[in-house]
Amino acid sequence: QSFAAEQADLPLRFAWQMRNVLAHGYFKVDLALIWQTVQRDLPVLRQGVQAALDAGGGDADPIANA
Repeated sequence: QSFAAEQADLPLRFAWQMRNVLAHGYFKVDLALIWQTVQRDLPVLRQGVQAALDAGGGDADPIANA
C-alpha cells in the first residue's frame, strides 16, 4: 500500500489537488489562498507526515530531503 493510502487522516489528496491548481492554473491562482495554505496548513501537514514516518520507523525529513 502507498504511503498516502496508509495515511487517510492526512489531507494528502487536498495537497495533490493544490499542486494541480498551481501547475495548470497559472492565471487562476489565488495568491492569498496560497499564502494562507503556506502559513496555516503546510506546517500542520509537515508535522503529520513526519509523525507518520516516525511511527513507521522512518527517520527521514520529507521536506529537507525533497
